Amino acid sequence: MLDADDDCPATMGPELLKRARAAVPHTPVGLVLAKCEFEAWFLASAESLAGRRGLPDVLSPPANPESIRGQKSG
Repeated sequence: MLDADDDCPATMGPELLKRARAAVPHTPVGLVLAKCEFEAWFLASAESLAGRRGLPDVLSPPANPESIRGQKSG
């Protein structure tokens, strides 16, 4: 799993998968690319994370979680 950052995951993904499968031809390989930052997935799933691990009991996701950059520092 990795962040595509400013690259297009639909373009980047197939090439990375091809390279990974060539590197380990006898091992099943899967690939997951986040559009910008994988931390956006946590923001998008805020409601399902509410009340867990010290988070507030009520959480709402931002309108466009993939537009928020630098989430690790926030």
